[in-house]
Amino acid sequence: MTGVQTCALPISLALPRTRIKSMYYVATATAGSIKITSNTTSGRTLVQVNTPGDVTVAHSVYIPDEGIPTGRSTANDFAIVTLTNVTYATIFCG
Repeated sequence: MTGVQTCALPISLALPRTRIKSMYYVATATAGSIKITSNTTSGRTLVQVNTPGDVTVAHSVYIPDEGIPTGRSTANDFAIVTLTNVTYATIFCG
């Protein structure tokens, strides 16, 4: 899968097999995180971005080289994006 995936609170987003290349997010004044796990919200953590907690901010996160793969080649292999105290997140995949 390539392209841009967007999610906003209070939902989670499931990603098929892809590579996460970068993220853009708008965080609240309360510390939070963007957590991407394999297969379930309690699965192995692939990446977690902790967001600052003193002001409402917008930030970009760039992932070097080939990005972070979200799964292997099986049909039941996917990743879950969970936002905590993050208003909005855009994830760029390729």
